[in-house]
Amino acid sequence: MKKEFRSLGLLFLGLSLGGVIGVLAAPTKGLAVRHTLMYSLKLYQKKLRAFIAKLTSNKNNVGNYAKDLGKVVITDMVHAAEKILKELDDLSRQLEEKEG
Repeated sequence: MKKEFRSLGLLFLGLSLGGVIGVLAAPTKGLAVRHTLMYSLKLYQKKLRAFIAKLTSNKNNVGNYAKDLGKVVITDMVHAAEKILKELDDLSRQLEEKEG
């Protein structure tokens, strides 16, 4: 029982020290990190929109059963990509609100 408390105490101590050191040693401020994150999010959004456009433009060229199945897969991928895009938009909006 004592070993469990000691291990738990050491774990808590390690996490606490790691958090404090991480905050003190952070190379950039939160605002700069949010700007960088927003830039990356917008870049990924742009790439994802281009990917969706490419998939939807190519899926209409069907001529056989395999291509028909591919069309179904592409449609599923587009729906998944649009869902990710919506989540990225929401995250981007939340970051912009924190800045304002």
